[in-house]
Amino acid sequence: MIHANFETPTRGLASTVEQPGRRCLPEALSALRSGAITLVRFEYAGQSDYRRMKPVTYHDTSGRPTKSQLSRTTRQEIEVFFRELLELRFPDWAVAEGSRGELEWNVETDELTHRHHWRVISYDEVMVTGLSSPAG
Repeated sequence: MIHANFETPTRGLASTVEQPGRRCLPEALSALRSGAITLVRFEYAGQSDYRRMKPVTYHDTSGRPTKSQLSRTTRQEIEVFFRELLELRFPDWAVAEGSRGELEWNVETDELTHRHHWRVISYDEVMVTGLSSPAG
């Protein structure tokens, strides 16, 4: 059973959301702990409906990425959970200027943190009047 217990996300043109939360992937958590994995990380970025999601990375106690000895099923369960959580929380995350962010699962404390950053592009408009071409 997958369960997410997060506060309602903040939405807006320019915002950053950083919310810790707890979720339940008990079999995956057990497998991660057995494999000495202390952090699971998922990064994404998108703009103009172009979505880029990096592969999920698994980190050891030193913080370095490590080759996961997890079963394919467990890795898929974690990846699907992260992708679905992103889509549920921010369904339009890749439209217009887009956004970027990361999900980090601290395996030791069983806490998931989602940092989401909306991308905002500012446009300056300059209006020039009273110009004429030089007389020739």
